[in-house]
Amino acid sequence: MKGNKKLLIFSILCIVAGLVLTVFSGVRDGGYLKQLLGDAGNARLQEKKTVDVTEAFHSLSVTESSADVQLLPSEDGGCRVVYGEDEYSRCSVSVENGVLTVERETKDHARSGLIVFEETLPVCIYLPAESYRALSVTASSGDFRSSGGFSWETAAIETHSGDIRLEELSAETLTAKSGSGDIKLRGCSVGSLTLESGSGELKAEALNCSGDGQLRSGSGDIKLEESSFRSLVISATSGEVKLTQTVCSGSVKAETGSGDITLRKISAESFDFRSGSGDVKGSVYGPVDFIVDTGSGSVRTRGGVRGEAECRVKTGSGDVDLETDR
Repeated sequence: MKGNKKLLIFSILCIVAGLVLTVFSGVRDGGYLKQLLGDAGNARLQEKKTVDVTEAFHSLSVTESSADVQLLPSEDGGCRVVYGEDEYSRCSVSVENGVLTVERETKDHARSGLIVFEETLPVCIYLPAESYRALSVTASSGDFRSSGGFSWETAAIETHSGDIRLEELSAETLTAKSGSGDIKLRGCSVGSLTLESGSGELKAEALNCSGDGQLRSGSGDIKLEESSFRSLVISATSGEVKLTQTVCSGSVKAETGSGDITLRKISAESFDFRSGSGDVKGSVYGPVDFIVDTGSGSVRTRGGVRGEAECRVKTGSGDVDLETDR
């Protein structure tokens, strides 16, 4: 009797779960939502708009709540902004005091007690390939991407959870921050660089930084490949640090809480690597003098020469396994 009762309860739970998944899928795809709301549901459909910008400007400011933002090269030399909006979301484009401002105002997304799941169209800003004074981007959950070789005196990009992708961008000062999104740079040239992410990955390839670079991450990994700096400071709480073919004319410092530090053909005037429980391993260009301090980890170094440039390594419980490349 008890067995039949348990079987009956289990069957009812399975049926309820199936109904919930079916309804949610329908709402997500928009079918049930449109049936329930009728014309109100159709009002949520996106309308694509294009604004041609004819006024002169030297700076760009973008504020976006949820849509992805893309900076793209203009093929005809003009400037235009393409975006989507509906009755709950309005996008404004204006030029004032030499600043092109693109800003979205989002209203209440609920009607008749139902949440609307329609996605917002990305905001595409087409710019002539010129040099500009300042770029300022603030986004919440949307991604930001720039490609096409734009040049800025200062560029500041910040997202709450969105990713940041920069390709062939030039800036005297570049700052990119994300709460949980990834930040990736490729082929960029900057004077000074600051990258920060709470839990996302920081990655740069073929980056040329003529000044100082600072990279900070909470739990995300930090990766540099074929990049150069005057000086470099890296810190990660639990993420790993991986440096490959990275050159610093001055010093390079990297510190992690529990993540490993992995080096491949790193060149600098001096080295300083620290980790709480992570390993420090790989190779640096010599000659260098390995100065190692570890609490309980094993130590193995090869190719060190006393009196040469210092390569200081300190770990709590992590192992150290380093050698020199000549």
